[in-house]
Amino acid sequence: MLKGHFVIITGPRGSGKSTFLADLEQALSGEGWQCGGYYQPVCYQNNERLGYDLLLIGKQERRPLARRAKEGQEFDFIAEAFAASTLALNDDLAHKEIFFIDEAGFVEAGGAGHFQDIELLVKSERPAVIAAREETLPNLLARLPLEPMAIIRLPAEALSLEATKKLLTHVAHRPLEINWQQKWPAMVRARAAVPRPSTATAASDPWQRRAKEYDESAKNKDDGGLLAALWALLKKEDTFLDIGAGTGYHAVKVAEKVQKVLAIEPSAAMAAVLKEKIAVKKLKNIAIEAASWPACARPKMADVVFSSHVLYGQEEAARFILAMDRAAKRLAIISLALKPASMVFDALRRELWGISLPPSPTIFEALLLVQELGLNPRYLPFPRSLRQVLFGTDEESLKKLARRLGLPEELAELEKLALALPKVALKQEDGRYLLGESGPNGFIIWEPR
Repeated sequence: MLKGHFVIITGPRGSGKSTFLADLEQALSGEGWQCGGYYQPVCYQNNERLGYDLLLIGKQERRPLARRAKEGQEFDFIAEAFAASTLALNDDLAHKEIFFIDEAGFVEAGGAGHFQDIELLVKSERPAVIAAREETLPNLLARLPLEPMAIIRLPAEALSLEATKKLLTHVAHRPLEINWQQKWPAMVRARAAVPRPSTATAASDPWQRRAKEYDESAKNKDDGGLLAALWALLKKEDTFLDIGAGTGYHAVKVAEKVQKVLAIEPSAAMAAVLKEKIAVKKLKNIAIEAASWPACARPKMADVVFSSHVLYGQEEAARFILAMDRAAKRLAIISLALKPASMVFDALRRELWGISLPPSPTIFEALLLVQELGLNPRYLPFPRSLRQVLFGTDEESLKKLARRLGLPEELAELEKLALALPKVALKQEDGRYLLGESGPNGFIIWEPR
């Protein structure tokens, strides 16, 4: 595995990880380094530990991160603090020289909490120093795509501040190894190249069997504030271009907020459901164009150009994004997830067919690609926008799962699914099985050039 531009500081509780990081950050800042990141200092009340705060480096901003309702109870983490850390990190990503994250614990080792910030720094190859609890370090490292340049264990293996500064100087000046205009298509090709079994069929319109089912499932989802954030970005006089509009989850709602909506949708099955919804609601300001992006792209097509969960499988993602930039008059917005829904099914595919699929590109790879294209994006996360993927073992649920995997709805296939589900998913109180969660979602937003 390639080594990244980051160093891990680890050790047991009380070994001085946070102090070491703070001393190192102050020493580098004193030498003129531009430092970003955050600490998680303990918050006390009446000499008792109340919880933890989030302290943003260089911003003089401190806010609650975790609090305990009663002594002896587990800490409750505050989602807004995680969102604030991610926003601050994204703002600093292009112009800070080095980042400090204190600290990664059990939450991050499980892929939550500050993990998305750590993953962003590692994938973007920004120089970083990350404090991590010793007992959670193996699980944290297993989730990262690159190995650390060094792991410094405190207190026994502690380097002097001077020696660590020299190490970080080397880390900071290593040439960047990732070209996202090359990496993105390579990731898409690698995932697509894994052979599926012959029973997994590829229809000319992959949504033919699932369009109405997809639309029904979208009606009940909690978007975690995504729509409210979208409304805040729109104006009444806007024209809105929805690329890959699907059954109109966004387009139909947006039509009530703006002057006109153009929905681009190549799937006839999806477009048919959208047409039905337009007719039922008697909407006069939505037009549908049966086309693929960016083949149908034209300059200055709309004030706001929007694409939701379309980019993952686009091999020519850079061309897709640049076409969005040319088509937008005021704003371009890409909505993607940290864990796409398709990846939630990978464990089941492995159990059924013995195949291991490489990871799909996510919102972080998209953010780094947009940055590499020189479009100056900002990242708006929605930490609460997680969606559980649940299936039962009754016949109708198994047929739905078969359709999701592109399998025929035959008895033999349904029996295989019924046997595989308990091996890779967690049984819930209602008898269904939890395969995992997709999300959280976020927006990548930029003003067109």
